[in-house]
Amino acid sequence: MPVGDQAVSAVIGYSSFDSMLYLSMALAETKRVLKPGGKLILFQDLTTDLYEPPRGDSRQSVEDYHEILIELAEKAGMIIEEGRKNIHVEHVESMGTVKNRIPDFELEEMPFPIIMIWDRGYVFPSRTRKSDTRNTRNTKEEIMADLAQGSKRMQEDGYFDKLGAKGGDLVSFLTMRYLVLKKPK
Repeated sequence: MPVGDQAVSAVIGYSSFDSMLYLSMALAETKRVLKPGGKLILFQDLTTDLYEPPRGDSRQSVEDYHEILIELAEKAGMIIEEGRKNIHVEHVESMGTVKNRIPDFELEEMPFPIIMIWDRGYVFPSRTRKSDTRNTRNTKEEIMADLAQGSKRMQEDGYFDKLGAKGGDLVSFLTMRYLVLKKPK
């Protein structure tokens, strides 16, 4: 990092350390720039495990990665203050309420709940807002048809029952883990 030794009080990584090839070097570099007592706060997105299961030996699972991170942090002399548990948040809100809160929201109300997944600062489905220009190869109608297919299947499986979600609702969720590491004084 282009930062001097012991120059900052905190470093925050959101789904960044889990994509570094040389994690021990990243931790050592972070420790170098932190002031004594400074903190490294890491957020690890777990949502990707919902649609990208580990692929054989070529990729560590989310759980393997977390254990490796803890082990390397301890070897680097960092103190683990908190955050060994997962955070899973589900929220049910009517489309009308969402549209009132977010004026450029573009998803249409459907006769079944629609699911929205937050992942690494992005949201699936893409193009839910007029300002979102990702996935321009698919029309809004194609995106809605894809959502309809997945949502109907989830409704048939009873997924929305436990949430009390009904037609016209938006179900959004985020699954993540955080870890707070402290540099010794």
